[in-house]
Amino acid sequence: MQLSVKYKFYWSDLPLTGGIRASLIICFFLILAVTILQGFLPPQIPLFFGAPIGENQLVSSWGLTTAPVFALAITITNTFIASKIEDGFTQKILITASLFISILVFITVVRIIFLIGSF
Repeated sequence: MQLSVKYKFYWSDLPLTGGIRASLIICFFLILAVTILQGFLPPQIPLFFGAPIGENQLVSSWGLTTAPVFALAITITNTFIASKIEDGFTQKILITASLFISILVFITVVRIIFLIGSF
């Protein structure tokens, strides 16, 4: 007799589960990349481009993880909401929005790293 345990995530019944996985992978990869690249980044980074020019735009180099953490929170929240909704179209919209936000955060963080990093 062989026992096999299959783990089932709460999103496994949702459409576009690949989008959820991709969004989570992007967020965790960005957090890991910023952590690894700390030695190549200056102590202060311009992150808040909408703020007036000067000290208000700057954060510490660890502040670059703010955007991926925010995208991760949106992904988890949207996935949880999509798991509670029965409408398939709304589920797809929430999951696609999470993936889109993660991709935009990826582009933003990578551009900032390449602009200010000293490689």
